[in-house]
Amino acid sequence: MITSLRQYARTVQLHHKIQTHLLKQFSQAGAASNSAVLLKSASMASVNDTDTDYIFVQDSYFFYLFGVEEADIVGLLEVDSAKIHLFVPKYSENLRYYMVLPTPESLREKYSYEAHYLDDFAEVLSSLSPSVLYLNKGTNTDSKVTTPTSYFTHPALSSFHTNEDFLYPILTECRVHKHPEEVEILRRVALAASEAHVEMMKQCRPGMKEFQLAGYFTGHIAVNYGQTSSYSPICGCGHNAVTLHYVDNLEDVTDNSLVLCDLGSRGYGYCSDITRTYPTSGKFNEDQKKVYEAVLDAQQSVIDALAPGVNWVDMHKLAERVILSHLKEIGIVQGDVSEMVEARLGAVFMPHGLGHFIGLDVHDVGGYNGGKTRIDEPGLRNLRTVRDLEEGMVITVEPGCYFIPFAIESALNDSNLARFLNAEVLERFKGKIGVRIEDDVLVTSEGSEVLSNPPKSVEEIEYLMKEKKLLIHLI
Repeated sequence: MITSLRQYARTVQLHHKIQTHLLKQFSQAGAASNSAVLLKSASMASVNDTDTDYIFVQDSYFFYLFGVEEADIVGLLEVDSAKIHLFVPKYSENLRYYMVLPTPESLREKYSYEAHYLDDFAEVLSSLSPSVLYLNKGTNTDSKVTTPTSYFTHPALSSFHTNEDFLYPILTECRVHKHPEEVEILRRVALAASEAHVEMMKQCRPGMKEFQLAGYFTGHIAVNYGQTSSYSPICGCGHNAVTLHYVDNLEDVTDNSLVLCDLGSRGYGYCSDITRTYPTSGKFNEDQKKVYEAVLDAQQSVIDALAPGVNWVDMHKLAERVILSHLKEIGIVQGDVSEMVEARLGAVFMPHGLGHFIGLDVHDVGGYNGGKTRIDEPGLRNLRTVRDLEEGMVITVEPGCYFIPFAIESALNDSNLARFLNAEVLERFKGKIGVRIEDDVLVTSEGSEVLSNPPKSVEEIEYLMKEKKLLIHLI
């Protein structure tokens, strides 16, 4: 599948369409004539002080614009003509014994762009004589990390006017709105990961290790699709499921517990991010079922409400309201649900944000583009976007309900929150149950489309884990 994804992107000329769209946005924003966009691909990084490298992951902005997979390549896009130049270093001849080295000729053949050695950069740049060189500098609103424009330095740049403010917000906003061809890639990657989640459910049994569950996922996407994990696998059983990003995966899968499995895949640079929670014994007990169905109801309520113009903060509060309503029926909370939402009680049980944009990065960029600011309130401060949704956005919907001991104790010691809590009933759940359900969802012109599809109803999960087979093919 990874080969077909690459072939698909080339066939539909995905990156040419991205370049055309960017240049249109550039023109509308007032880009200078006879200017150029200059980016550099990621570099290989050594593990500690050795000559062994970390697994290479391409710079997402560079890959988005050019579709080039090699390290240490400089890319230049002429704004007026849309012509592209790639520049590749001259590597030591000795390296030819160990790897296939990119050359201008190989890059021209692979990508159909003009290509040169980096030694010729000054000469080519002088011949183009751009009025402005636009560099990609900005700060990721999740990580707070600034793009390292300084990683490409060259004496020739000092002779030209450079602009580090113009490109980043425009290129970021382009990435937020997915082209149909990008959606197709995201759909295929999500379906491959969905298959792997099904394999995990089929293989799950008490007595195995959490890392073995993760192994079934990573093995399936590797063997069947040539894909890799898009982030560190999370397989938390029982008390481990109440830690949101538990990645140790070392403990036993115990009987009569819930196991929370959050795993995604990466194909042709694009990511999936899917979470399923299911009973290790193959059947939910009553407490597990009630909490699980609270989260499932919250997720489905949000998915049903998604459409262009819907605000993401409102969706987060909708998920909280649904979960708290179920917890009230169980007897865990008491009182008026609207007052609970206003008091931010929902953050005790769902401290994370409802979801995030997804694309070339798992937590994709643009959540706070356009001057949006975070809401400094429990739960809401962890939202990865506060934007109104628009057609073409792909976002995860991942409500959760976790009985985290320190969060519950803190709430019981807060008079504003304690009035809603039933401490006696909470003891039955505290530290034992954590549930999250997550899917990748496309915002369409009239609503939404769920791209991922492992089973998630109680009946489907119990059937699959009992019969070890699925009624339908996912792909």
